[in-house]
Amino acid sequence: MSSRAVHPRLDRATAADALARAFGALTAAQRERLQVHARLCETQAGDVILAEGARADALYVVVRGVAVATKDSFGVAISVDELRPGALFGEVAFVGGSVADVSVIAREPLELLVIEHFDAALRSDPALAAGFYRSLAAVLADRLRLALDDRANLGGLWG
Repeated sequence: MSSRAVHPRLDRATAADALARAFGALTAAQRERLQVHARLCETQAGDVILAEGARADALYVVVRGVAVATKDSFGVAISVDELRPGALFGEVAFVGGSVADVSVIAREPLELLVIEHFDAALRSDPALAAGFYRSLAAVLADRLRLALDDRANLGGLWG
């Protein structure tokens, strides 16, 4: 990720709000525990935050601004999602231990919460891990619902 400025000391209120949006199944105390592993990053319009096919070693939460998720289709970048404040990304590669399935590009200047190196916290706190994965499951379920709706709508057009 090409970032212009990294703020190692994150404003607690900004981080708490971003984490509450992205991880609704966590308690305030659990979000604070996760916040220890977060930093704020600023990017410019056009910056690639996550590249399709690259290893994702962090989770990202949009704090301010808009990004677009794209999928390569025969050399053409197809927009698959718009990521606004509160949106979480990088979770598919994190959960699957794989590479990113999409590229995420800043559409405008962004502030992102970057959450890294928190595996030990999840392993040592079963309640934190349960809430964390429940939150990720909710995000993935919402994305699946939207994808199915899109597919059904296309079926009506072409079927």
